[in-house]
Amino acid sequence: MRPIVASVLMMFAFSVAVADDVKAFELKSEKGRFTAKFPSKPTESKQEVPLTGTDKKILVVNNVVEVGTSAAYIVAYNDYPEGVLAPKAQDVLAGVRDGNMGAEG
Repeated sequence: MRPIVASVLMMFAFSVAVADDVKAFELKSEKGRFTAKFPSKPTESKQEVPLTGTDKKILVVNNVVEVGTSAAYIVAYNDYPEGVLAPKAQDVLAGVRDGNMGAEG
């Protein structure tokens, strides 16, 4: 598998500020091909998700830091098998965005 969609970055901050004097944790992902800074060390989770209508799966990797009860910093990437993505990268990104929003938006 090769990472096609290297980093889909979602950050939710609801009136949370990280002070300048707080040392951020820098996460470097060679496989995901991204670098991100978090206010503390993130928790990583991995999940294989079946692709509808195929016998293939994608690897979904999430790195999350929760800040209190009202905010979370999330960096996620999907590792797709060769040849399963739509020819236009923007179509893939729109599908990920719309899928994560769910029916309620």
